[in-house]
This record gives sequence, C-alpha cells and structure tokens, in this order.
Amino acid sequence: MSSDGSTIKDFARNHRLKITKDGEADNLEFVIRGRVGESLVYEYSDTELAVAFVTDGKKPPRTGLYRAFVASCLSAGMIPRQSGDAEGSFSFDPENEDQAKAAIRGIRARIKRQVSPELAAAGAARLAASRQARNLPQNPQQEALSGG
Repeated sequence: MSSDGSTIKDFARNHRLKITKDGEADNLEFVIRGRVGESLVYEYSDTELAVAFVTDGKKPPRTGLYRAFVASCLSAGMIPRQSGDAEGSFSFDPENEDQAKAAIRGIRARIKRQVSPELAAAGAARLAASRQARNLPQNPQQEALSGG
C-alpha cells in the first residue's frame, strides 16, 4: 500500500467523496466511509482499492441489501476477497468507472456537495450584510456622539 494514501485521495477527489483518517498514529490510513453500518472503501494495494460491506453488529443483518451489493460488484467485474452471509469485501480498479460506481453506491458513500456560483455569491452577500450590520452602532446616542 502506498504510505501517503495517494491512490485513495485521488479516487476521493475524482468522485467528490469525503475522506477520513482511520486507526492510530502509528497505523494511520485514509478511508472513505459509507452510510451502511461500518462499510468503507480502503487501499487494498498500490494499484487497487477495496470496498468492505460491513453491517452494524447491533442491528439485524441486511442480507437483501448485501445480495444486491454482491450482484452489482460481480457484474462490474470486481474481485471478491471475502464473503459472508451479510458482509464481504471486493477489490477493484479505481480507474474503472463501473467498478467505482458499484463501490460508491453499494456502501452509500458520502458525496461532497458542490455549491453553484450563484449560491456562493448569495451566501457571500448575506455574510457581508451581516458583518456590516454588526459593525453599525446599535444605539442612536452613540451615533450622535460619533458625529454621524
């Protein structure tokens, strides 16, 4: 595995995914977490990533969802690495769009929102107006004393 996590960082950047750090200081790695239990995408080797479908141990297993995930992964050409009744992992090529989509959708990875330029401009205008209102004197007597 690459020590700096560049493969998974590039994958996250290309697909607008949120990346997090996992592990202790001496064994730190970058992962992309999913919304299905403890599912995640991680570096499998220098050229491959892997997706692990892991359900929450405190809840009933989601076997139907896992079967759909397996079917999607196999149809995309991903390589099964572990498989159980309701949990498993597949390795995949991060450059293959079909495999990447199957991994991202399968664990319901968190996608970063993109703000449109219009929405960003409107937010900046609201912030500027708020700052200006905060800097104005609140008391009319202060205004009279300052000569305004």
